[in-house]
Amino acid sequence: MGDSKLRYQRSLMVQKHDAEYSNYLARKFRSAKKRYKEHKDEMRPVDLNEVIDKYAPGSTPYFKSYKIDFHTEGSDYVVSCDSSGYLRILNIKTNGFVDYYTGKTLTGQEGFTKAEINKMTHFRIKRREEMK
Repeated sequence: MGDSKLRYQRSLMVQKHDAEYSNYLARKFRSAKKRYKEHKDEMRPVDLNEVIDKYAPGSTPYFKSYKIDFHTEGSDYVVSCDSSGYLRILNIKTNGFVDYYTGKTLTGQEGFTKAEINKMTHFRIKRREEMK
């Protein structure tokens, strides 16, 4: 098991440095932080290391705009971490999002509203002191 939390934090430091020179990234960071503050109490916490070990083992983080993604080649999953401290798990085979706690992929065909799916598939990344 690698320390995905440390790799995420280091990648985030690089992104934040880049945002000093990019109005686009700086704007994205601000809007992501605002959304996170509005919804953080609704998000269930997850240990980033456990999520990566399950859905993207051995992956290396890469930047996708203001997000940091983890993906293992040949895997059906991408763990997409927002710069503000939350993540989602995308099943690229079905184009749905995964509820980490149930393991179910939600594609919008299950009868849930978009708001309900968002609530079930957005997870707050635990701080280092909250992790096991």
